[in-house]
Amino acid sequence: RPPAMNPDIVKERQNATFNVEKLTNILDGSPEKTRRRREIESMVLNDPDFQEQDPNFLSRSERYDQAVRKSAQMILKLREFGISDPDEIYYYKNLAMANQHEALGLHFVMFLPTLYSQCDPQQSRKWIPLAQSFQVLGTYAQTEMGHDRPEPLDLHLGMFLPTLLNQATPEQMDRFFTPAWNLQIIGTYAQTEMGHGTHLRGLETTATFDPATQEFVLNSPTISSIKWWPGGLGKTSNHAIVLAQLHTQGNCHGLHAFIVPIRDMDTHVPLPGIVVGDIGPKFGFSEVDNGFLKLENVRIPLDNMLMKYAKVEPDGTYVKPPSAKLTYGTMVFIRSMIVGQSALALAKSCTIAIRYSAVRHQSELKPG
Repeated sequence: RPPAMNPDIVKERQNATFNVEKLTNILDGSPEKTRRRREIESMVLNDPDFQEQDPNFLSRSERYDQAVRKSAQMILKLREFGISDPDEIYYYKNLAMANQHEALGLHFVMFLPTLYSQCDPQQSRKWIPLAQSFQVLGTYAQTEMGHDRPEPLDLHLGMFLPTLLNQATPEQMDRFFTPAWNLQIIGTYAQTEMGHGTHLRGLETTATFDPATQEFVLNSPTISSIKWWPGGLGKTSNHAIVLAQLHTQGNCHGLHAFIVPIRDMDTHVPLPGIVVGDIGPKFGFSEVDNGFLKLENVRIPLDNMLMKYAKVEPDGTYVKPPSAKLTYGTMVFIRSMIVGQSALALAKSCTIAIRYSAVRHQSELKPG
């Protein structure tokens, strides 16, 4: 039997000057959407597969394992029940993951909306049905839209996939995006370095084109150039989009994005020249394996540079993009999403504070 409602909360709600149910319908979008939301909530709350131990009492490793396990379980359930509407997916995952972030949060809140708003008609016909049916998995819910904690695939879904969408050529989309969407490739976005955060022009990682082999040679030339902090890098990812200074024909052309395999697809062992690992405990974000990456003469093919806008020809000739700012699009988008995330966190905090102020007593609830 559900616990009885605190009488002080009941009293305050009875004093409301508006119809609570009507306001709920407005916020949900319609009475039917309210009914459906409650139906989905009941479905999740009564599912024993999601009744796991409170992550606040787990170790960091246990929380990471639990987040991955629940994410996988959630996707299986969504497929089983045929839930594909973005709002319904949001309701389901918000409860299924409870106070955790799940591996596909970004698929629902950022990835699908991006497809709706930015695909041309041909792309819409190709990708949206696949995304809605979970035959391909991505996300656009980056970081923590509507949740309290992040999870191991946030960067894959919120930055790796969107960067491919925005900066990859059609050929690169076929090569990288489809397996990434199906989670065969798990990627992260390796921009921040130990010595450089938001000062993007100061990033030191280099990518030097070798025309003799048609390859880029990537290096971390200094301690401060080691990539530091990308989520999903420590344990989860097998690929990374690496932001590096492009050098060709003796000239530096600034930051560009490169797709770099970092772990073997079968064994998950780091590849030659890759020094990668977890940065260890942090103040929060325990479900996320934030990591470090050092590159030592790592060679990748010419077409692993994202070339939708800027290009390097086989002879090393550099072709400028329409705007150098296009390289920073993913990070700018994520920063804008943090504003929305902050609003949701504040809304939750206000709800808790208001409810608590209604029930807080400085004396006994009942005298004697």
